[in-house]
Amino acid sequence: MSVLSDYSIRKALESGLIEVVGPLMTDDCFQPASVDLHLGLEIQDKWGKVIYRDGDVRHIGPGEFILACTSETVSVGEALRGQIHGKSSLARRGIQIHATAGYIDPGWAGTLTLEIYNLSDFPQDLIVGQKICQVSFEELTTPAERAYGHPDLNNHYQNSKGVQQCRA
Repeated sequence: MSVLSDYSIRKALESGLIEVVGPLMTDDCFQPASVDLHLGLEIQDKWGKVIYRDGDVRHIGPGEFILACTSETVSVGEALRGQIHGKSSLARRGIQIHATAGYIDPGWAGTLTLEIYNLSDFPQDLIVGQKICQVSFEELTTPAERAYGHPDLNNHYQNSKGVQQCRA
């Protein structure tokens, strides 16, 4: 397996192997081996209560855990996989953007739900539309036989929109 460079990501987008669709996708979102994604409109507390306002700053307290989504919809072809990574600027403030669910399966399509945790001792601000994470892509040795969403796999989140609470 090999990680796609910015050039290869652009080619995969042109060919439809990857789709990253959203109102904030611009040329400055392309990093050397990843694409920046933005904080979406929907933010929920750990009980599923929606706690956002369009364009507002969301304060996340010390030790607070929230779920949020990307503003972009991401689709990954059956011969690729994706991986969500935090932005170093947020990590240096103590913001973790995923607990363990950073893997994007071959065949996945939808907005990405982020598990955001403030590891710092201070309140932190999150702004709807800010760059919140980045996604990298890798080529598989062969296309997946049963990609995400295959009926035999009983996947829960295919084609999701907005924050998704646990369905397992």
